[in-house]
Amino acid sequence: MVVAEIIKKHFFEGREPHIYFWRDSNKNEVDLLVESGGGLQALEIKASATIKNDFFKNLKLFQSISGIKEMSVIYGGGTDYLTLVH
Repeated sequence: MVVAEIIKKHFFEGREPHIYFWRDSNKNEVDLLVESGGGLQALEIKASATIKNDFFKNLKLFQSISGIKEMSVIYGGGTDYLTLVH
């Protein structure tokens, strides 16, 4: 559902969505990579209503490999969090 909404948003704005996922040989993965403004945004999508530190594990791994700065976790809870991952 999250991926479909992102695709719809791009088409509504008249842009073709450039979306990907990442998985390495150890089966670590990032659910969604979205091209925007010449860069990539990495997204982890979780159904849980409770945020867990483990949700950020693969984002941090991908950041260490790629140098990407923009990362988010989308989860089923009702609280907004802002976390800076260095």
